Order: sequence, then structure tokens, then C-alpha cells
Amino acid sequence: MSQKKAEIVTGLVVFIALLLFGLIKTAGAQTQFSIPEHIQPIEWNQKLDLSSWNHFNRVEGLFAGAELALSFPALRAGVVTGAGYAVSQKAPHYHLFALKDFGTKVRTEVGGGYFDHVESSDNWTIGEIENSFAALLLHEDFRDYYGLKGWRAWVQFAAHKWFTLRALVQSANYSSVKKNTDWHLIPNHKVFRPNPPVAEGRENLLRLALVLDRMDNPIYPTQGFFFQGAFEKALGNSNALFRKYSGLFASLRVYHQTVKNQRLGLLVRTAKTWRSAYLPQHLVDFGGIGSLRGFRTKAFPNGTSVLFGRVTYFFGGDVFNSRFLSWLPFSDMIELGIFGETGKRWYAMTDILCEASPCNPLERQGIWHSDVGASFSISGDLVR
Repeated sequence: MSQKKAEIVTGLVVFIALLLFGLIKTAGAQTQFSIPEHIQPIEWNQKLDLSSWNHFNRVEGLFAGAELALSFPALRAGVVTGAGYAVSQKAPHYHLFALKDFGTKVRTEVGGGYFDHVESSDNWTIGEIENSFAALLLHEDFRDYYGLKGWRAWVQFAAHKWFTLRALVQSANYSSVKKNTDWHLIPNHKVFRPNPPVAEGRENLLRLALVLDRMDNPIYPTQGFFFQGAFEKALGNSNALFRKYSGLFASLRVYHQTVKNQRLGLLVRTAKTWRSAYLPQHLVDFGGIGSLRGFRTKAFPNGTSVLFGRVTYFFGGDVFNSRFLSWLPFSDMIELGIFGETGKRWYAMTDILCEASPCNPLERQGIWHSDVGASFSISGDLVR
């Protein structure tokens, strides 16, 4: 078999694996605004859970691995470990966490462990599975990456199945990573963007997060709301460049059912960072998929503040499940939506990022950018 045919076969195998395993595993998590937390869930009625850990991007290339969750229901304790290998990066990555659960009505969970990952701050606009599809099929990688290695520990309080409060301490070392592959499944003349460097060094971080979840379904909600907010601050024993950093993040989703399976959706996101001018991993990119779709991806990069909102009318399955379109593949999973969105990104007036490089003065004040359009999604915005 020629090398080209071998690559195509390999790509098809990866694509199917992502579709059948990784997509199922992460479907619920990617429908929400992602504030990285790595709070590993365990199903206490299932002693052993083995799942895949697969993705594809321009830094790691094909990453193939597995995650194992082992629980001890009598002790309300568990262990979650995952390991895999990045083929193009030629590097293994892993995590190992242990956790203990207390209480029934007001559940308290404590946990911690070690990890060595390739991370991205762009989870808030596009999830890992959707981005893997784009990289494999369209030769578009919408995220930027950095290496993150260290430990984290957390305590979590959950009550009434809809209120969650978390506190997390993390000590991790950032490292820049380079683009290692231009391979993709469908041949074209595109090339992946270089992966930008980040500020390197150890950051000791405190993160507090609040989650209010009143949605009727975590993957395909038709009624209710979801709020997630977080405050994070670098501690004084971090490397000098990180010591004064802090950030505030919030996301609100509201859904209201109209007729049949149709629904009206509202999304509002905001982020504000302080003392982040020389910390690319803590700046906020804006534009493109997941934010303003009418603009190119990262059209407004390296912002210290972002405010963004979208209103979407979702037609549910009422369009593609009709007798005229039901013959299409995955017609029961495809959803049509009509949306209008607006947002702005700006720099703080005192931020040295604007003092040291040319910045549009109006961008400091915040220019509203807007667009409208139609969108198609699979499984509740998992793939758009």
C-alpha cells in the first residue's frame, strides 16, 4: 500500500474512532462554556469505566489514548487515569487523579492529582471534537495550544443537583509547543497556521467557580438556563511574570421552547483579565466559529476584555425530519438555526500591550461587531 493510501486509511480510522467514541464521551461537556477545570466525574454505580481519549490537531497530530475510571462505591472514592501518545509531537501525555465523595444531599468532593497535557484557551469557542473534525476534513485548526504540566487539587460542593461551587488550586509549568504536522484527510493546498508561543514558567493559580444548571437536558436543552462563572488569580509564589495576573469569566445560556421541538436560545459570554499583557495564554481571542461567525477566526486577538451575545431560533428536528428531507444521512441529528449576534473586544487603557504596539484607539473603547445568518449543527452544537 502506498504512503498516500496508508495515510487516507489511517485518517478514516481516526475519523470513525472520533465519531464513535470521543464524540459520545464529550458530547455533554462541549455544549457549555468551558472554563478549564478537569474535575473528573465518576459514576458511582459503575465500578469500571473504560473510554477512548482521541483527537487531532496541528501540534499533536493524531493523539490516541484511553481513560480508565475505577470507583469504590462502598468508600465513595475513585481513581481516574488517562494516557495516550501524540504521534506527530512524538510525546506521551497523561493524567492521574484520585477523588473522594462525602454526603448525599449536599455532596462534597475532594480530589487531586498530576497531569501532563497539551491545552488550549480556545475551549470557550470550540470543543476538542469539533476542532478535530475541522482539522481532519477541512485543514482548519481553530485553536492555539501550549504545554501544561503539574498538579491540581480541588474541593467541590454540589446541592439540589443544580448548584455547584468549586475551588481549585493548580501549580503547573507552561511551555510553548510548535506545529508538527500539515497532514489532513482531504487533500488541498492549505497549510495549518503556526502555533504561537506563550509565556513560559510556573504559575500557581487559585480558581473559584460557580455553576447553576437548570436545563432540562445537558446535551439538547429545550427549556431552562445554565450559568457558569469563575474567578482566577495567580498566587504570589508563581514565577515573576505571572504573579499579578487575575481573570473573571462568565457565561449564560437560556432556552425557551416555542412550538413542537423548536426553541429560542440566548447566549451571553464575558471575560475580563488583569495584568495579562505578556501572557498570551490568558488573553482572549474573538471572532470566527463560536463567537462572530461572519468574521475570520481570531479576527480580534489578544483582548483583555470581551462581551458577546447571540440570539438563535432553533427549528429542532422539524425541518430535517420532514418527509422531504428525512432521507438525508444523520437527518435526525441535524438542526437548522437562524441567529443574530454581536460582541466587542477591547484593551484596558492602561494595558502595556497597547502602549507597546500599534492599537486602534477605538478598539480600546470597544467597537461592536455584528452579524446574522443561518447555521446547521449536529447534536446540539457539538459539530457546526
